[in-house]
Amino acid sequence: LRPSPRLRRNPPAPPPIAAVPASEVVAPVAEVPAPEASAPAVEPPPVRPVEEAASEPASAPPPPPLPPWAAGATTGRIRYIVYYGENRFMIGEAIHEWRLEAGRYFLRSTAEPKGLAALRGRTRSQSSEGDITADGLRPRTFRDQREGREAETVSFDWENNRAAFAGGRGEGILPPGAQDMLSVFYQLAWRGGRRTAEIPVATTSRIGRSTFEWIGEEMLDLPAGPVATLHLRARAGGNAVESTEVWLAPAHGGLPVKIRHTDRKGDIYDQVADKLE
Repeated sequence: LRPSPRLRRNPPAPPPIAAVPASEVVAPVAEVPAPEASAPAVEPPPVRPVEEAASEPASAPPPPPLPPWAAGATTGRIRYIVYYGENRFMIGEAIHEWRLEAGRYFLRSTAEPKGLAALRGRTRSQSSEGDITADGLRPRTFRDQREGREAETVSFDWENNRAAFAGGRGEGILPPGAQDMLSVFYQLAWRGGRRTAEIPVATTSRIGRSTFEWIGEEMLDLPAGPVATLHLRARAGGNAVESTEVWLAPAHGGLPVKIRHTDRKGDIYDQVADKLE
């Protein structure tokens, strides 16, 4: 009988991408007599494919915090009664509306004269929109529209720290934390209210620095009932009379439930919250 071909003692090792279980390792075979028919060649064990490790998904950035006055809601509304003078002569109403959406905020204020004041007064609307950050509101655009006049705007370019004023009013340096004439009332709630706050405020023609002085805690008699508030006041630069005051309600997330503006002539205009939704 012809001896069978010598079997390979060391079969080819599989590629090193998968370990082969010990039970499947082929042992060396000694040379033995064999029938005339050639013994079948010993094939190496099949290579098992290795599944690629599932890549871990990149962690998503944390969502921006909700404003303290949102209370978990994405929309809200305040209706104010507008009074003139110490005798509180009712001259109109104002509506503040806000909306939150995908890390952005949208604020709108509309003031409309009522009664006899409607004969001379004009509707005025203001809007502010921008980003919600860990430090509060960061405006992108502010718009001031008076009935019968062209709208005035200011754009906030935070990447280049510039504010652009429409109507050929040029540009200005944009300081950190700057607000506009509407967003500032809601940013004050973010700052806590129980301390003096210095905030840059942009009008549609310039950026000034307003110091909201902490006056103290006060109880207000609103149409809906008494409300505990935090009272702050900012005086206009160079004018001992002109000022803006705001009363924030901690029970409502610091929403401004009363806003008073005293002009340079000493005339007083109050916005008193009548309904919060």
